[in-house]
Amino acid sequence: MNPEIVRALATLEADPENADALASLALLTEGGGNGHGRGAAPSTDSGADTAVRRALGEARRVHRDRGDFELVVRMIDLELGIETDKNRRADLYYEKGKLLADELLREDEAVRAFERVLELRPDDEGTQDTLGHISLVKDNWPKIVKKYLEEAKGSTDRQLTTSLYLSVAEIYAKYQPDDNVEKYLKKALEIEPRNSKASGRLERIYRGEQRWDDLIALYEQRIEAGATKEERISAYLSLAELQNKKLGKRSEAAESYKKALGLDPANGRALSALVEWYTAEENWQALIRVYENALRARPRGEPETAMYLQIGMLWWKKLGNLEAADEYWKKVRKAEPAHPAMLDFYRALYASDGNKLLAVLGQAQKVEADPKRRADLGVELAMLAERSTGAAEKAIDLWKGVLKIDPAQGDAVAALKRLYQKTEKWNALLELLKEAVEALPKDDLDGRVVRLMEIVGIYRDKLNLPVMVINYYNHILQLKPDHPDALAALAAMYESMGRWNDLIGVLQRTVDVSSDTTEKRRLLRRIAGLWIEKFSNHNQAVKPLEELYTIDPADADTVGKLRDIYGKRRSWRALLDLERKELERLEKPEEQRAKLGEMARLAADRLGDAREAISIWNRVIEGAPDDAEALQTLAGLYERDRRWPALI
Repeated sequence: MNPEIVRALATLEADPENADALASLALLTEGGGNGHGRGAAPSTDSGADTAVRRALGEARRVHRDRGDFELVVRMIDLELGIETDKNRRADLYYEKGKLLADELLREDEAVRAFERVLELRPDDEGTQDTLGHISLVKDNWPKIVKKYLEEAKGSTDRQLTTSLYLSVAEIYAKYQPDDNVEKYLKKALEIEPRNSKASGRLERIYRGEQRWDDLIALYEQRIEAGATKEERISAYLSLAELQNKKLGKRSEAAESYKKALGLDPANGRALSALVEWYTAEENWQALIRVYENALRARPRGEPETAMYLQIGMLWWKKLGNLEAADEYWKKVRKAEPAHPAMLDFYRALYASDGNKLLAVLGQAQKVEADPKRRADLGVELAMLAERSTGAAEKAIDLWKGVLKIDPAQGDAVAALKRLYQKTEKWNALLELLKEAVEALPKDDLDGRVVRLMEIVGIYRDKLNLPVMVINYYNHILQLKPDHPDALAALAAMYESMGRWNDLIGVLQRTVDVSSDTTEKRRLLRRIAGLWIEKFSNHNQAVKPLEELYTIDPADADTVGKLRDIYGKRRSWRALLDLERKELERLEKPEEQRAKLGEMARLAADRLGDAREAISIWNRVIEGAPDDAEALQTLAGLYERDRRWPALI
């Protein structure tokens, strides 16, 4: 059911004349209580409609008992607006007709309501009888009045006499509303001041004519004549509301409310009114007394936490007396150990006593059902333990508890790191960091690397475990192959340990990911040097030297080393290719001819490739046609290959 309907009904229960609440209720029920608004088709089956009917029915019962008959009729009309079942509608019209006829004495409207019953349920005998009775009385009312007055004059029974005068007044109200109505109501009350029905009808007359002084006198008469405590309380409340709302006499209204509370210290209407009054006046001591009296009057077993909370708040926030407030907050704590306002109070009370506050917050955390609030309390407990008591072990346990509730709690991880470092619990810190790594999303590479670097630092600087350091650097490189710090650190470790193969591997990985040409040259030169110096393996040195030559062809040292290695390996074709590249770098003709001669001799003598040698010598002759060595060597090669035309 729409919560706004609940609020409107609650407002009307406290203030039956609240026009805004009634208008709001009418608007809300137009959609069957579902919040659909104006024009929505009512439903006969929805749970919301059922809840609205039940709420309206209960509200009608309360207001009928209090004599708010006009309001009851309005509520019946509201339910008729959402009800579609014919029998139920007939019942509602019948109830409305009885109220109009018997309580409000508006017989014409009552007849129309009963006629609607017969439209919906034509064979309704009760309604037919009621209409017949109304018609009979209407046709004979003067005779009935005369008969009742004669009986009243001769009656010696007080109850009968007051009842007869009341009936006479009601008949006049229906068929000839004149001064006789008030006259005979007063006579009924003279005979029996406790005649509540006569008093109620007189009250409606005074209200309708705004005769406030007469109405005050009527309420005072009710108070004096009240047979029960409840009747006197009701009269005091009616008097107070008249004084407050119609006459604006707030002080007098407050006195009437106090008298009602004197009879019933837990009366909700009087209590609410006085709370509003004393709050507006900022009379906190008087307001506390009102609450305390209400507490004493409450039946055993009824919930009292809300009252304790209000009194505690007044002592604390309004009067600044924390010691007096503590008496009530203790009771709130006993009933609700995790109540947020209670915890705020004890944070203020025990601001300088961490141990006592720890006990309060610890108890609250144990019973708190909401995971987020439980985690927040755990954070507060841990910070308090560390700050107030300096007990690192206790703080560690509390922070670990926070992580069990919320593994992603950043403050807990940071605090445990700090505490583990402070207490030098390196293995515990390692476990924490490893769990933190696992808790991170798989695609959060940067976050994982940061945590892994912290782990490396502990293994390296605190536990001196090089093997674990190497393992975790390699783990980092699996995630981030270009991580510069990991690469540099691994290289330094392998070099210090004399693990040359591993060093070469790391240096090569660094070359592969590096974009700095100068750095790549340095690393390649280092790799080649390691192969030669540490392993005397010239074959393995070739690849880094060739890569270095590709980057920097002008490096004479690289060229020299490659020539030397190609020669030793008898890699003549590779040497010839190297010399061909070197030829391209030469600018002077004489240097070019000299290089071509070397290449031609290499092709002929080492490779045994006459065709390649002939091609190179021809390039010499192109630049120097009279080169004797070129001509003589070419002649020999042509003759050996029987290439007579070329020889000629």
